[in-house]
Amino acid sequence: MTMQSLIVVALVAGSFAYTAWVLMPAAWRQALRRRLGMPLPAERGCGACGDCGPKPPAGATAVITVHRRTPALTPPRDGNAGAAGP
Repeated sequence: MTMQSLIVVALVAGSFAYTAWVLMPAAWRQALRRRLGMPLPAERGCGACGDCGPKPPAGATAVITVHRRTPALTPPRDGNAGAAGP
């Protein structure tokens, strides 16, 4: 095999391994990590997932403002929706 073929084989094998790892169910990944002796990921809340940002105080509520559509922006409902012109 030429060097170019070896590089292509290595890239394809690496891509396949990465894709299989990402799409694998989490329980299978943890079992495989244990078998390979890899450290398990830290418990939730370690900051690795970005979930540790500022949290709203307990009992805080979000304010949601709902705006009605104006009649000028709403197309008429005449039953000919999508029909071609005359």
